[in-house]
Amino acid sequence: MKPMLIQQKRTRYLLLIASCLIVIFTKIASATVDVVLPENDHGNRWEGDVNYTVSSSFRVIACHIGVVPNFSPNDELNVMFYVPDEALETHVTARQFKRSTQRYGMLAKQTNWGNGWQAFNHWKVSDVLAPKSITNQTLGILVYQDDGNCLPAEVGVNENRRISNTITYYFHTPIDIIEINWTLLSGDKEIDTGLIKDIWGPYIFSISFELPKEHQLQEFKLIAAIEWPDGNNIYTYPFVLPQRTMQ
Repeated sequence: MKPMLIQQKRTRYLLLIASCLIVIFTKIASATVDVVLPENDHGNRWEGDVNYTVSSSFRVIACHIGVVPNFSPNDELNVMFYVPDEALETHVTARQFKRSTQRYGMLAKQTNWGNGWQAFNHWKVSDVLAPKSITNQTLGILVYQDDGNCLPAEVGVNENRRISNTITYYFHTPIDIIEINWTLLSGDKEIDTGLIKDIWGPYIFSISFELPKEHQLQEFKLIAAIEWPDGNNIYTYPFVLPQRTMQ
């Protein structure tokens, strides 16, 4: 085969790969942008109705410290979270725990946060949450970094905060789960365990646990061993959190 022909084929091959990568990155970018429609601009965030496609993936949809407190139309919410690595972008999002083709979503505009405790503030309830009748019982917060790790989030109302050592992960499963054996580790030390049986999908369920009250800055791992009708999987969710004190 002539060298020129080989070079032409190699060039076409590289162009094909580049085209595929462009398509992949475009889909990822579109999925990120479509979390909240751009016209729903509320200053420090996008917030409003969101078109969701039906997902067939098992995933975390919220991760809370304590519970979301009651709030009224005149309140402002703030979301506290601990950033372990400022080199990664951090995304503050919210959703409604409700099945519908038209769903609520919120996406904070700021993605660059420093290390340590950070706060997303001035989230006015009167803008979208109150008109859509979204309450503390149906509001889910998910803060995550570009490596996919979730950062447990604490929600406060105005200047008030409720310090808690309880962490709750909320999951969506598209199919039935026979059982989940979960373990919380701090290093190699087992902190807590639990067993959940017979979850009928699609469904939103939670795993909740208490952190040691006197722990210092530590790395934790939630490990969920899941038995599906047709197989088994193990999922690991690492997070870093210091002792819960007033900031």
